[in-house]
Amino acid sequence: MDINSLKADGLLALQGEPICVKFLAKEGEIRGNICTIDPITRSIVLAVFRQNDANGPEKLVIVPGGSYSSIEKCDSTASQKSEGWTPNSEELRQRLRASLFSEKSWRQIKTEESVMDIDHRADSEKVAAQARYERIIAALKKASLPFKEENEEHRGEKNKVIVVGAVRIMSPYKETPECIVSANKVALKRIMNFLEGTTK
Repeated sequence: MDINSLKADGLLALQGEPICVKFLAKEGEIRGNICTIDPITRSIVLAVFRQNDANGPEKLVIVPGGSYSSIEKCDSTASQKSEGWTPNSEELRQRLRASLFSEKSWRQIKTEESVMDIDHRADSEKVAAQARYERIIAALKKASLPFKEENEEHRGEKNKVIVVGAVRIMSPYKETPECIVSANKVALKRIMNFLEGTTK
């Protein structure tokens, strides 16, 4: 199931669909019904049900857009609920819309570690950092700016440092003084301006 090519109306039409989300960085998956999908980040708000619970959803879970490798539809024709999801229906979609505006649901979503319940916080951050790294490299190559890469170990983890002249761009490759450093303020400003928006 590919959601990347869908526009906002197409994403809206998926509300209530029972899906299985497979994670990118680790083995693992989560099942539930689509509550909504952010058209920009492709993050999914998933309604998770207890088995045979007619009053659900039990909780809402945020699945960050960069954390999953694939989405599969569950068998929505099943006559009874399976773990995490329930068959799609107009009644269900109405309940999901109500959940989106429920203060209780959003208190719950904030206290839930969402995808991070399954220890995916660090993995999700690594995936996001790798994506930023690749975008920076692509931008430098496209602009024909000379650069080199160096390996650096920090807190037991090996990361690549992108060196552009007097400027060093370090993991997690964000547009911050901690990630983009140089003693040459002019060069630093030029690179910061060049990369503006690339690392978001």
